[in-house]
Amino acid sequence: DGGLAIYGGVIVGTIVALIFCKIKKFDKRQILNLLDCLIVGLLLGQAIGRWGNFFNQEAHGTLIENAALQFFPMGVLISGQWYFATFFYEFAANIIGVGILFYLNRKFENSRGFIVCGYLVWYGTARAIIEGMRTDSLYIFDEIFGKVIRVSQVLSVLMVIGGLIFAFMLYKKGYHLPKNGAQISMNDIKTESDSIKINYENEKIWDKVDEIEDIDEISSVESIDKTQE
Repeated sequence: DGGLAIYGGVIVGTIVALIFCKIKKFDKRQILNLLDCLIVGLLLGQAIGRWGNFFNQEAHGTLIENAALQFFPMGVLISGQWYFATFFYEFAANIIGVGILFYLNRKFENSRGFIVCGYLVWYGTARAIIEGMRTDSLYIFDEIFGKVIRVSQVLSVLMVIGGLIFAFMLYKKGYHLPKNGAQISMNDIKTESDSIKINYENEKIWDKVDEIEDIDEISSVESIDKTQE
């Protein structure tokens, strides 16, 4: 008759994390880094949580009529009948997603925010597909273009679109580059080049000053010698 949907948990959890970052006065890169760290654990938790559907005998698909497919994990036996085990499909998709996020984290360890984008795109895609197989979904529209539209499918599509837009924005702002590291932006290169040039010019000036001082010192000594003579 009710309960906590995962989307509600994700939204509230994100708000709490952002409030924490605000209190700690994190900058944008630190906020993105924190979210990248949390998002992998979130997806793993979602995978483990799907086994609750198995024990409650819920979140399954339609009846399996083909006897060749009546086995676990393709299906789940409930009250003597086999149903598509959609909970297991999502569990498997989430575990694969965790592996992908770990790979992205290693591949782009200096990036910030792209792990979150990967989560949004992967989970949104998987959930949108699997949700269409379930029989216990909430519907937002009874029928559009001959298809029923589920709430979770709408939210999943929005997640995918949001993830792609967010990734594009991060890339445009240079968040795929590290703040400090081997890879640097063209602005960093220009700044470093200017700094080297200034230092070089300063060294030339000081060398000239030393040379002038040496000349003055020699002239002073010669003047003293002539006076003594």
